[in-house]
Amino acid sequence: MTADGAAESITALADDLDRDYHTVHDDVSLLADDGLLFIIEDGQSKRPYLPYERIHLDVELVGWQPGEEPVPV
Repeated sequence: MTADGAAESITALADDLDRDYHTVHDDVSLLADDGLLFIIEDGQSKRPYLPYERIHLDVELVGWQPGEEPVPV
């Protein structure tokens, strides 16, 4: 990520994270669809832009009760 919160490209972000491009592209698309990050169109490059210094998430995990059918994943 650059100082303005945007990566040079999805390819550069995947390289920085040492992850597969397609997986990072899918993750970036999902986060953009949910409004958690934004995509800057820069010529032929798509630059993921994260306008936050910090993100705080609360996640509640609830187990299933005996006798209930577990939800398929």
